[in-house]
Amino acid sequence: KRVWFGVDADWQQEALGGNRFRYRVKSTWRPNDRITMVANIRLTERDAWLLYRGDRNFTTFESEQWSATVRFDLFLTAKQQFGAAVQWVGIKATEDAFFRLPTRPGHLIEGPSPDAIPDDFTISQANVQLRYRWEIAPLSDLFVVYTRGGSLPNQAGFSPSFGDLFSDAVDGPLAEQLVVKLRYRLDN
Repeated sequence: KRVWFGVDADWQQEALGGNRFRYRVKSTWRPNDRITMVANIRLTERDAWLLYRGDRNFTTFESEQWSATVRFDLFLTAKQQFGAAVQWVGIKATEDAFFRLPTRPGHLIEGPSPDAIPDDFTISQANVQLRYRWEIAPLSDLFVVYTRGGSLPNQAGFSPSFGDLFSDAVDGPLAEQLVVKLRYRLDN
């Protein structure tokens, strides 16, 4: 099919009784046999996400997570391909309840916060990749790949919008990499 859309949603109970709702929209567009574009966006909402916080401490969080992927593939010829992909994940989490691991086997024990420092956090990671492949001969290829990855460090006490999380991760790359690889098969 030239255009395809999909929507799905699911629910799962968290380990300590909370809820996790996940919603996803997927689409694919193929205007012809040489071009394909795929886009996915997903929202995950949790009200009791249990995370290990060090020592014997655990915290549950109310969180919202957005993730998006866009991928484009173009077959220039039967032997040449160009691809581009953008991936992003953004999470905002607010502490909710605190637990300790008992010294003897058993269930987690709910209690007060182990310290006065809030466990709230934000995460934003974005990656962009451009790829070119040329098949020089059977089992012989030239690859050129450019990758740029960005990440916004946790900012305690700051609650940016998801748009800010995305733009900050893209504008402040942690790594940029250009790889050129030649794979050539020698005849016997």
